[in-house]
Amino acid sequence: MATRRGFGMIRTLPSGRMQARYIHPEVPFKDDGTRNYINGPVTFTTKRAADNWLATVQSSIAAGTWKSPEQEKAEQATADAEARRLAFTFGEYAEAFFATRDWSPNTERPERSRLRTHLLPRWGEVALSSITTPDIKSWAVTLAPGAPGNRKKAYDLFANILNSAVNDDLIPRNPCPVKGLKGIKAAPVKPSKVKQAKREPRAFTSGELEKLTAELSETHAVMAMVQGRMGLRIGEVRALVGGSVIEHADGAVWLEVKQSASNDGKSLHVKTPKTPKSVRTLPVPEAMAHALLEWARVAGKRGILFPAKDDPAKYMPTSTYGQALTRAGKRAGIGHVAPHDLRHTAASILLANGVQEHVVSEILGHTHSSITRRYTHTYAEQFEEAAEVISNLMQRPAGVTSLDERRAVAN
Repeated sequence: MATRRGFGMIRTLPSGRMQARYIHPEVPFKDDGTRNYINGPVTFTTKRAADNWLATVQSSIAAGTWKSPEQEKAEQATADAEARRLAFTFGEYAEAFFATRDWSPNTERPERSRLRTHLLPRWGEVALSSITTPDIKSWAVTLAPGAPGNRKKAYDLFANILNSAVNDDLIPRNPCPVKGLKGIKAAPVKPSKVKQAKREPRAFTSGELEKLTAELSETHAVMAMVQGRMGLRIGEVRALVGGSVIEHADGAVWLEVKQSASNDGKSLHVKTPKTPKSVRTLPVPEAMAHALLEWARVAGKRGILFPAKDDPAKYMPTSTYGQALTRAGKRAGIGHVAPHDLRHTAASILLANGVQEHVVSEILGHTHSSITRRYTHTYAEQFEEAAEVISNLMQRPAGVTSLDERRAVAN
Protein backbone atom coordinates (compact mmCIF):
# COMPACT_ATOMS: atom_id res chain seq x y z
CA MET A 1 0.00 0.00 0.00
CA ALA A 2 1.35 3.43 -0.99
CA THR A 3 1.30 6.31 1.52
CA ARG A 4 0.98 9.81 0.12
CA ARG A 5 2.70 12.75 1.81
CA GLY A 6 3.32 16.40 1.00
CA PHE A 7 6.19 15.41 -1.29
CA GLY A 8 6.65 11.99 -2.84
CA MET A 9 5.18 8.62 -1.96
CA ILE A 10 6.19 5.68 0.20
CA ARG A 11 5.01 2.13 -0.34
CA THR A 12 5.60 -1.10 1.55
CA LEU A 13 7.16 -3.86 -0.56
CA PRO A 14 6.31 -7.57 -0.11
CA SER A 15 9.64 -7.92 1.69
CA GLY A 16 8.46 -5.46 4.34
CA ARG A 17 10.97 -2.79 3.30
CA MET A 18 9.91 0.71 2.29
CA GLN A 19 10.33 2.17 -1.19
CA ALA A 20 10.29 5.95 -1.57
CA ARG A 21 9.69 7.76 -4.85
CA TYR A 22 8.87 11.20 -6.15
CA ILE A 23 7.88 12.84 -9.43
CA HIS A 24 10.77 14.11 -11.56
CA PRO A 25 10.76 17.89 -10.90
CA GLU A 26 11.97 18.76 -14.42
CA VAL A 27 10.31 16.04 -16.53
CA PRO A 28 7.10 15.12 -14.66
CA PHE A 29 5.66 13.02 -17.51
CA LYS A 30 7.10 10.30 -19.73
CA ASP A 31 6.62 10.25 -23.49
CA ASP A 32 3.57 8.00 -23.08
CA GLY A 33 1.89 10.50 -20.76
CA THR A 34 2.37 8.54 -17.52
CA ARG A 35 3.97 10.02 -14.42
CA ASN A 36 7.76 10.04 -14.43
CA TYR A 37 8.70 8.76 -10.97
CA ILE A 38 12.22 8.57 -9.53
CA ASN A 39 12.74 5.74 -7.05
CA GLY A 40 15.09 6.04 -4.11
CA PRO A 41 18.56 4.56 -4.66
CA VAL A 42 17.86 1.92 -1.98
CA THR A 43 14.89 0.58 -0.05
CA PHE A 44 14.50 1.47 3.61
CA THR A 45 13.86 -0.57 6.75
CA THR A 46 11.52 2.02 8.29
CA LYS A 47 9.01 4.59 7.08
CA ARG A 48 10.89 7.29 9.00
CA ALA A 49 14.08 6.56 7.07
CA ALA A 50 12.18 6.79 3.78
CA ASP A 51 10.54 10.04 4.95
CA ASN A 52 13.92 11.51 5.85
CA TRP A 53 15.32 10.69 2.41
CA LEU A 54 12.35 12.34 0.66
CA ALA A 55 12.72 15.40 2.91
CA THR A 56 16.38 15.67 1.90
CA VAL A 57 15.46 15.49 -1.79
CA GLN A 58 12.72 18.10 -1.34
CA SER A 59 15.18 20.46 0.37
CA SER A 60 17.74 20.08 -2.43
CA ILE A 61 15.07 20.90 -5.04
CA ALA A 62 14.06 24.02 -3.10
CA ALA A 63 17.70 25.08 -2.75
CA GLY A 64 18.43 24.54 -6.44
CA THR A 65 21.09 21.91 -5.75
CA TRP A 66 19.09 18.87 -6.86
CA LYS A 67 20.64 16.65 -9.53
CA SER A 68 18.85 14.07 -11.61
CA PRO A 69 20.03 10.44 -11.43
CA GLU A 70 21.24 10.83 -15.03
CA GLN A 71 23.36 13.85 -14.10
CA GLU A 72 24.81 12.14 -11.02
CA LYS A 73 25.67 9.07 -13.10
CA ALA A 74 27.39 11.21 -15.75
CA GLU A 75 29.38 13.11 -13.11
CA GLN A 76 30.44 9.86 -11.45
CA ALA A 77 31.56 8.45 -14.81
CA THR A 78 33.62 11.60 -15.41
CA ALA A 79 35.18 11.34 -11.95
CA ASP A 80 35.98 7.65 -12.45
CA ALA A 81 37.60 8.36 -15.83
CA GLU A 82 39.73 11.11 -14.26
CA ALA A 83 40.80 8.79 -11.44
CA ARG A 84 41.85 6.15 -13.96
CA ARG A 85 43.74 8.75 -15.97
CA LEU A 86 45.67 9.89 -12.91
CA ALA A 87 46.51 6.28 -11.97
CA PHE A 88 47.73 5.26 -15.46
CA THR A 89 51.38 4.22 -15.05
CA PHE A 90 54.24 4.82 -17.43
CA GLY A 91 54.75 1.08 -17.87
CA GLU A 92 51.12 0.53 -18.81
CA TYR A 93 51.12 3.41 -21.26
CA ALA A 94 54.44 2.31 -22.78
CA GLU A 95 52.78 -0.97 -23.82
CA ALA A 96 49.95 1.00 -25.44
CA PHE A 97 52.53 3.23 -27.16
CA PHE A 98 54.39 0.27 -28.66
CA ALA A 99 51.13 -1.33 -29.78
CA THR A 100 50.39 1.71 -31.99
CA ARG A 101 53.85 1.96 -33.61
CA ASP A 102 54.17 0.89 -37.23
CA TRP A 103 57.76 -0.28 -36.74
CA SER A 104 59.60 -3.09 -38.45
CA PRO A 105 60.83 -5.89 -36.17
CA ASN A 106 64.41 -4.64 -36.56
CA THR A 107 63.36 -1.20 -35.32
CA GLU A 108 61.08 -2.36 -32.51
CA ARG A 109 63.47 -4.93 -31.04
CA PRO A 110 66.17 -2.49 -29.84
CA GLU A 111 63.56 0.02 -28.71
CA ARG A 112 61.87 -2.60 -26.55
CA SER A 113 65.26 -3.54 -25.16
CA ARG A 114 65.87 0.10 -24.15
CA LEU A 115 62.41 0.28 -22.60
CA ARG A 116 62.99 -2.88 -20.58
CA THR A 117 66.57 -2.09 -19.56
CA HIS A 118 66.60 1.67 -19.00
CA LEU A 119 63.04 2.97 -18.60
CA LEU A 120 60.84 0.43 -16.84
CA PRO A 121 63.12 -0.21 -13.82
CA ARG A 122 62.75 3.47 -12.85
CA TRP A 123 59.40 4.51 -14.32
CA GLY A 124 57.39 1.33 -14.88
CA GLU A 125 55.21 1.61 -11.76
CA VAL A 126 55.11 5.44 -11.62
CA ALA A 127 51.85 7.18 -12.58
CA LEU A 128 52.25 9.38 -15.66
CA SER A 129 50.74 12.28 -13.74
CA SER A 130 53.43 11.92 -11.02
CA ILE A 131 56.49 12.20 -13.28
CA THR A 132 58.26 15.53 -12.65
CA THR A 133 61.07 17.42 -14.36
CA PRO A 134 63.39 17.29 -11.29
CA ASP A 135 62.90 13.51 -11.05
CA ILE A 136 63.75 13.13 -14.74
CA LYS A 137 66.93 15.19 -14.34
CA SER A 138 68.06 13.06 -11.38
CA TRP A 139 67.40 9.86 -13.30
CA ALA A 140 69.15 11.11 -16.45
CA VAL A 141 72.42 11.44 -14.51
CA THR A 142 72.50 7.66 -14.01
CA LEU A 143 71.06 6.72 -17.41
CA ALA A 144 73.25 4.29 -19.40
CA PRO A 145 76.63 5.40 -18.01
CA GLY A 146 79.53 4.93 -20.40
CA ALA A 147 77.24 4.50 -23.43
CA PRO A 148 76.42 8.00 -24.76
CA GLY A 149 74.75 6.72 -27.93
CA ASN A 150 72.43 4.34 -26.11
CA ARG A 151 71.86 6.97 -23.42
CA LYS A 152 70.51 9.43 -25.97
CA LYS A 153 68.34 6.83 -27.70
CA ALA A 154 66.84 5.68 -24.40
CA TYR A 155 66.12 9.26 -23.36
CA ASP A 156 64.58 10.07 -26.75
CA LEU A 157 62.31 7.02 -26.44
CA PHE A 158 61.24 8.19 -22.97
CA ALA A 159 60.47 11.69 -24.27
CA ASN A 160 58.54 10.33 -27.27
CA ILE A 161 56.37 8.14 -25.04
CA LEU A 162 55.54 11.15 -22.86
CA ASN A 163 54.79 13.27 -25.94
CA SER A 164 52.32 10.61 -27.03
CA ALA A 165 50.73 10.69 -23.56
CA VAL A 166 50.24 14.45 -23.98
CA ASN A 167 48.53 13.86 -27.34
CA ASP A 168 46.25 11.29 -25.67
CA ASP A 169 45.28 13.88 -23.01
CA LEU A 170 46.72 11.78 -20.20
CA ILE A 171 49.07 14.53 -19.02
CA PRO A 172 48.89 18.30 -19.74
CA ARG A 173 52.51 18.67 -20.85
CA ASN A 174 55.73 16.72 -21.31
CA PRO A 175 57.80 17.01 -18.10
CA CYS A 176 61.08 16.28 -19.93
CA PRO A 177 63.52 19.23 -19.74
CA VAL A 178 63.24 21.51 -22.78
CA LYS A 179 66.97 21.12 -23.50
CA GLY A 180 66.85 17.35 -23.19
CA LEU A 181 70.14 15.84 -22.01
CA LYS A 182 72.11 19.03 -22.64
CA GLY A 183 73.61 20.24 -19.38
CA ILE A 184 72.93 16.93 -17.58
CA LYS A 185 76.28 15.28 -16.99
CA ALA A 186 76.29 11.49 -16.94
CA ALA A 187 77.57 9.77 -13.82
CA PRO A 188 81.11 8.32 -14.03
CA VAL A 189 81.27 4.70 -15.08
CA LYS A 190 81.73 2.11 -12.35
CA PRO A 191 82.04 -1.24 -14.14
CA SER A 192 81.18 -3.27 -11.06
CA LYS A 193 77.99 -1.29 -10.60
CA VAL A 194 76.69 -1.35 -14.17
CA LYS A 195 73.44 -3.29 -14.16
CA GLN A 196 72.95 -6.13 -16.56
CA ALA A 197 69.79 -6.41 -18.59
CA LYS A 198 67.04 -8.21 -16.70
CA ARG A 199 66.43 -11.85 -17.51
CA GLU A 200 63.32 -12.41 -19.59
CA PRO A 201 60.65 -14.34 -17.66
CA ARG A 202 59.84 -17.88 -18.80
CA ALA A 203 56.42 -19.43 -19.20
CA PHE A 204 55.95 -23.09 -18.29
CA THR A 205 53.27 -25.47 -19.48
CA SER A 206 50.57 -26.67 -17.10
CA GLY A 207 52.30 -30.05 -16.90
CA GLU A 208 55.67 -28.49 -16.10
CA LEU A 209 54.05 -26.42 -13.36
CA GLU A 210 52.60 -29.59 -11.80
CA LYS A 211 56.03 -31.27 -11.93
CA LEU A 212 57.62 -28.22 -10.31
CA THR A 213 55.14 -28.15 -7.41
CA ALA A 214 55.67 -31.88 -6.87
CA GLU A 215 59.32 -31.06 -6.07
CA LEU A 216 58.42 -28.35 -3.53
CA SER A 217 57.47 -28.54 0.14
CA GLU A 218 53.74 -28.13 0.72
CA THR A 219 53.99 -24.46 1.72
CA HIS A 220 56.12 -23.51 -1.27
CA ALA A 221 53.94 -25.63 -3.57
CA VAL A 222 50.77 -23.75 -2.60
CA MET A 223 52.59 -20.43 -3.03
CA ALA A 224 53.76 -21.54 -6.47
CA MET A 225 50.21 -22.56 -7.42
CA VAL A 226 48.82 -19.19 -6.33
CA GLN A 227 51.39 -17.54 -8.58
CA GLY A 228 51.31 -20.00 -11.46
CA ARG A 229 47.52 -20.41 -11.56
CA MET A 230 46.24 -17.02 -10.37
CA GLY A 231 49.04 -14.70 -11.51
CA LEU A 232 49.90 -12.98 -8.22
CA ARG A 233 53.18 -11.13 -7.80
CA ILE A 234 55.58 -12.63 -5.26
CA GLY A 235 55.13 -9.57 -3.01
CA GLU A 236 51.35 -10.03 -3.13
CA VAL A 237 51.64 -13.72 -2.18
CA ARG A 238 53.96 -12.94 0.74
CA ALA A 239 51.56 -10.30 2.10
CA LEU A 240 48.46 -12.56 2.12
CA VAL A 241 46.83 -13.20 5.51
CA GLY A 242 44.20 -15.70 6.61
CA GLY A 243 41.49 -13.10 6.13
CA SER A 244 42.51 -12.73 2.48
CA VAL A 245 40.80 -16.08 1.77
CA ILE A 246 37.03 -15.54 1.67
CA GLU A 247 34.46 -18.34 1.48
CA HIS A 248 31.03 -17.24 0.24
CA ALA A 249 27.72 -18.76 1.27
CA ASP A 250 27.48 -20.59 -2.05
CA GLY A 251 30.78 -22.36 -1.34
CA ALA A 252 32.82 -20.28 -3.80
CA VAL A 253 36.23 -19.20 -2.49
CA TRP A 254 37.76 -15.82 -3.40
CA LEU A 255 41.19 -14.33 -2.70
CA GLU A 256 41.43 -10.67 -1.75
CA VAL A 257 44.67 -9.00 -2.91
CA LYS A 258 45.19 -5.62 -1.30
CA GLN A 259 48.75 -5.55 0.05
CA SER A 260 52.27 -6.28 -1.16
CA ALA A 261 55.44 -7.10 0.77
CA SER A 262 58.84 -5.94 -0.47
CA ASN A 263 62.35 -6.58 0.85
CA ASP A 264 63.20 -8.53 4.02
CA GLY A 265 64.38 -7.96 7.58
CA LYS A 266 64.67 -4.33 8.68
CA SER A 267 63.98 -3.17 5.11
CA LEU A 268 60.64 -5.02 4.94
CA HIS A 269 57.70 -2.92 3.73
CA VAL A 270 54.09 -4.12 3.59
CA LYS A 271 51.78 -1.63 1.94
CA THR A 272 48.96 -1.12 -0.53
CA PRO A 273 50.11 -1.66 -4.15
CA LYS A 274 50.99 1.50 -6.10
CA THR A 275 48.26 1.18 -8.71
CA PRO A 276 44.48 0.81 -8.10
CA LYS A 277 44.29 -2.10 -10.57
CA SER A 278 46.58 -4.15 -8.29
CA VAL A 279 43.91 -4.16 -5.56
CA ARG A 280 41.57 -6.93 -6.67
CA THR A 281 39.51 -9.92 -5.54
CA LEU A 282 39.94 -13.13 -7.55
CA PRO A 283 38.00 -16.40 -7.62
CA VAL A 284 40.09 -19.34 -6.43
CA PRO A 285 40.06 -22.33 -8.83
CA GLU A 286 38.01 -25.12 -7.24
CA ALA A 287 41.00 -27.48 -7.29
CA MET A 288 42.95 -25.03 -5.07
CA ALA A 289 40.14 -23.86 -2.79
CA HIS A 290 40.47 -26.56 -0.11
CA ALA A 291 44.22 -26.00 0.32
CA LEU A 292 43.84 -22.23 0.70
CA LEU A 293 40.95 -22.57 3.15
CA GLU A 294 43.05 -24.93 5.27
CA TRP A 295 46.00 -22.53 5.20
CA ALA A 296 43.67 -19.68 6.21
CA ARG A 297 42.23 -21.73 9.08
CA VAL A 298 45.70 -22.42 10.46
CA ALA A 299 46.86 -18.82 10.02
CA GLY A 300 43.79 -17.14 11.54
CA LYS A 301 42.17 -14.04 10.09
CA ARG A 302 45.14 -11.73 10.75
CA GLY A 303 47.92 -14.30 10.63
CA ILE A 304 50.37 -14.49 7.72
CA LEU A 305 49.13 -17.08 5.23
CA PHE A 306 52.61 -18.25 4.17
CA PRO A 307 54.97 -17.32 7.05
CA ALA A 308 58.67 -17.95 7.50
CA LYS A 309 59.48 -21.55 8.49
CA ASP A 310 60.98 -20.61 11.88
CA ASP A 311 58.49 -17.91 12.94
CA PRO A 312 54.78 -17.67 12.02
CA ALA A 313 54.87 -13.94 12.79
CA LYS A 314 57.48 -13.27 10.09
CA TYR A 315 56.93 -13.03 6.35
CA MET A 316 58.40 -15.70 4.10
CA PRO A 317 61.80 -14.38 2.88
CA THR A 318 61.93 -13.90 -0.88
CA SER A 319 65.32 -15.62 -1.00
CA THR A 320 64.00 -18.74 0.77
CA TYR A 321 61.18 -19.14 -1.72
CA GLY A 322 63.40 -18.30 -4.70
CA GLN A 323 66.04 -20.85 -3.71
CA ALA A 324 63.36 -23.51 -3.26
CA LEU A 325 62.07 -22.81 -6.78
CA THR A 326 65.58 -23.02 -8.23
CA ARG A 327 66.28 -26.40 -6.62
CA ALA A 328 62.83 -27.76 -7.52
CA GLY A 329 63.21 -26.64 -11.13
CA LYS A 330 66.44 -28.59 -11.48
CA ARG A 331 64.93 -31.70 -9.89
CA ALA A 332 61.88 -31.44 -12.17
CA GLY A 333 64.11 -31.15 -15.24
CA ILE A 334 62.76 -27.75 -16.33
CA GLY A 335 65.80 -25.65 -15.50
CA HIS A 336 66.04 -22.40 -13.54
CA VAL A 337 62.76 -21.06 -12.12
CA ALA A 338 62.26 -17.54 -10.71
CA PRO A 339 59.13 -16.29 -8.89
CA HIS A 340 58.16 -13.97 -11.75
CA ASP A 341 58.25 -16.91 -14.18
CA LEU A 342 55.19 -18.30 -12.40
CA ARG A 343 53.18 -15.10 -12.83
CA HIS A 344 54.19 -15.12 -16.50
CA THR A 345 53.10 -18.77 -16.66
CA ALA A 346 49.62 -17.94 -15.35
CA ALA A 347 49.11 -15.31 -18.04
CA SER A 348 50.37 -17.61 -20.80
CA ILE A 349 48.20 -20.56 -19.72
CA LEU A 350 45.06 -18.42 -19.47
CA LEU A 351 45.62 -16.82 -22.88
CA ALA A 352 46.44 -20.17 -24.49
CA ASN A 353 43.15 -21.59 -23.19
CA GLY A 354 40.97 -18.87 -24.65
CA VAL A 355 40.60 -16.42 -21.76
CA GLN A 356 40.26 -12.93 -23.24
CA GLU A 357 43.26 -10.62 -22.98
CA HIS A 358 41.44 -7.88 -21.05
CA VAL A 359 40.25 -10.45 -18.48
CA VAL A 360 43.82 -11.72 -18.02
CA SER A 361 44.99 -8.11 -17.58
CA GLU A 362 42.44 -7.58 -14.80
CA ILE A 363 43.42 -10.86 -13.10
CA LEU A 364 47.10 -9.85 -13.13
CA GLY A 365 46.28 -6.39 -11.82
CA HIS A 366 47.37 -4.59 -15.00
CA THR A 367 45.62 -1.86 -16.95
CA HIS A 368 44.97 -3.05 -20.51
CA SER A 369 47.77 -2.74 -23.02
CA SER A 370 45.64 -1.02 -25.66
CA ILE A 371 44.51 2.60 -25.36
CA THR A 372 41.14 1.78 -26.88
CA ARG A 373 40.48 -0.86 -24.20
CA ARG A 374 41.99 0.77 -21.13
CA TYR A 375 38.61 1.62 -19.61
CA THR A 376 37.01 -1.84 -20.16
CA HIS A 377 35.56 -3.45 -17.00
CA THR A 378 35.68 -7.19 -16.25
CA TYR A 379 32.67 -8.84 -14.67
CA ALA A 380 32.91 -11.37 -11.85
CA GLU A 381 31.49 -14.15 -14.03
CA GLN A 382 34.39 -13.73 -16.48
CA PHE A 383 36.82 -14.14 -13.56
CA GLU A 384 34.94 -17.27 -12.54
CA GLU A 385 35.19 -18.67 -16.07
CA ALA A 386 38.96 -18.14 -15.95
CA ALA A 387 39.11 -19.95 -12.59
CA GLU A 388 37.17 -22.85 -14.12
CA VAL A 389 39.73 -23.07 -16.94
CA ILE A 390 42.49 -23.38 -14.35
CA SER A 391 40.61 -26.03 -12.35
CA ASN A 392 40.14 -28.13 -15.47
CA LEU A 393 43.89 -27.99 -16.14
CA MET A 394 44.94 -28.88 -12.60
CA GLN A 395 45.34 -32.62 -12.96
CA ARG A 396 48.71 -33.90 -11.70
CA PRO A 397 50.39 -36.17 -14.28
CA ALA A 398 50.04 -39.87 -13.48
CA GLY A 399 52.84 -41.18 -11.28
CA VAL A 400 53.93 -37.75 -10.00
CA THR A 401 54.03 -37.60 -6.20
CA SER A 402 54.74 -34.56 -4.10
CA LEU A 403 58.04 -33.86 -2.33
CA ASP A 404 56.33 -34.11 1.07
CA GLU A 405 54.85 -37.50 0.13
CA ARG A 406 58.26 -38.83 -0.90
CA ARG A 407 59.85 -37.51 2.30
CA ALA A 408 57.16 -39.24 4.39
CA VAL A 409 57.87 -42.57 2.68
CA ALA A 410 61.63 -42.13 3.19
CA ASN A 411 61.12 -41.55 6.92
